[in-house]
Amino acid sequence: PISRIVRCSKEAMARSGSEPWPLAKFEEAVRRAINEGGAGPKGFAVVLTTGGMNPAHLGHVQLLHQAKKRLEEAGYKVVGLWLSPSHDDYLQPKAKSLSTIGLSAGFRLEVSERAVADDPLVSIGYWEATQPGYWPDFPEVSDALQKHLIRLQSDETGKIQVFYACGTDHAAKCGLYRGLQDIGVVVVPRQGEAVKRENPEKMVYVAEPATGNIASLSSTKVRAAIASGAFDQVAQALSPKAATFLLQPKPEEHSRFRDDFAKLGVTPSAHHEQVEEATFDVIPSSRKIYISLSSLMRQWDRAGDSLLADIPPDALFFFGSKRSWVFPENPAEQQESTQENPRYTSPKYQGLRNLILEKETRAEVFFLKPPGFKYNGDLFHGDPGAFPSASVWLQRHNDPVTGKPFAPLLLDPQWWRESFKAKNAKYTSHVPTIIKNFQCGAHDYNPVQELLHQSNPTLEIVM
Repeated sequence: PISRIVRCSKEAMARSGSEPWPLAKFEEAVRRAINEGGAGPKGFAVVLTTGGMNPAHLGHVQLLHQAKKRLEEAGYKVVGLWLSPSHDDYLQPKAKSLSTIGLSAGFRLEVSERAVADDPLVSIGYWEATQPGYWPDFPEVSDALQKHLIRLQSDETGKIQVFYACGTDHAAKCGLYRGLQDIGVVVVPRQGEAVKRENPEKMVYVAEPATGNIASLSSTKVRAAIASGAFDQVAQALSPKAATFLLQPKPEEHSRFRDDFAKLGVTPSAHHEQVEEATFDVIPSSRKIYISLSSLMRQWDRAGDSLLADIPPDALFFFGSKRSWVFPENPAEQQESTQENPRYTSPKYQGLRNLILEKETRAEVFFLKPPGFKYNGDLFHGDPGAFPSASVWLQRHNDPVTGKPFAPLLLDPQWWRESFKAKNAKYTSHVPTIIKNFQCGAHDYNPVQELLHQSNPTLEIVM
């Protein structure tokens, strides 16, 4: 059945000359799910969202992941997520009416591809943006995906149900709380927005809102960051790959999308040629990454202020704790901090806390447990989204050895099961624990170190 999915998708691509619904990530997710026990009680599902995506950003991606989480809680096994940028015939008049720039469909698709390249489940739908002569609305787009997947179903997969994900305004305006015929609906609100009740009988669900900085992203903010040349902000909002394309395009890329780059005020970059031609008289040192705040405090006990001189200015801090444990801002956070470790707020370590604050201004600190997370004390209790977020954070920093951004964290369980060589392990070769650790968002030291080392061997990991 899996080979049939692959064969059918390749035949369709060959007939059309392009792939309206890229299926590589979907196929891999179906294969993995079947190997691990099959669909959920309610079967397999995929999620689609549409919109101008002018340009796309990680807020759009997170909306899909919030919908996925709710559906899996309801009993579905989600095996595909698609972003579908709108057709030019919809986007361009809308942008004109709002007195803002409208990026071409081809350019928006290109940016979107780079934004989700390292996401294991999110793909970009081309069907909507490439329809000749008219723009299809979201019910037609959803139906097109459902029909596309019907041909790929088998006895082993059963029906693969399409769900449309959207925000509260769109759901209310279009009456989606009443359902969408054969298409499911997942409403994903923003923090504080009022929502109506779910209606599971009509396949209508309401997801939890996204939290943190990602919840406040918008295409308007992204365009402003591009206009100001803020690479780190663009990388954080999309991905380092997308930021490089948007702010440091190769001459051939700039030529291909000349009008779009002109709208954004971006000129061709010699960055790539300069990197290739650069030579070094000395071999750069590896970048250090400190993974334990408790260990740093123990070193402080021995060395005091002199410890600061031993920590390189570009060192990264990757802590398993929650930021509010170190910098509580109210009585409740102070109480939680004291319960976790009273040393976190001890005046003795103020110099260390000052260093953390200084590094935060350069985005050199990552706390694995997000704001609002309620830790139960179990070693493997964490936020499942923590390591994907850590991967994005790490890629925003350059590896001095290669002169390029650090590589993404290796968060594909299949890679660890099939490609990882135990003989090459440095900290632990126990694959189930490594996978469990990053899937749970935990901070067991040996699995964390092995993950960092295999993902970026040039990192100097410090306990």
